[in-house]
Amino acid sequence: MVLRNDTLIIFIILAAAAGSLIFRAARADKNSGVICELFVDNKLQSYIDLSKDADIKVPGRENIVLSVKKRSIAFILSDCPDKICVKTGYISQPGQMAVCLPNRTAVKIVSAKPDIDAPDMVAR
Repeated sequence: MVLRNDTLIIFIILAAAAGSLIFRAARADKNSGVICELFVDNKLQSYIDLSKDADIKVPGRENIVLSVKKRSIAFILSDCPDKICVKTGYISQPGQMAVCLPNRTAVKIVSAKPDIDAPDMVAR
């Protein structure tokens, strides 16, 4: 025998479960356009799409290899002596950076490809 209160409790539990699924789906879409900027010699070399898993050799730096996995990126091979860049591991959040100072190479996570023609600042 199902009482009115039981029906209300079941409805609340189902609504909470549906809300949780919607929240997870919205959060997953938030990271769908994440890309990475690759800098060599302090100059923007290229953009790397983090939605496709791959190993990437850095142009002009034959002994540096980057790995893209699950919307994150890491240095996996470098000829620098201390290997701090490799020990940094995978980064995935906008604003995070991994840097190989001896080879003057860096990667920075950005949320989307910036509009090059957009002004940096607008004065009022």
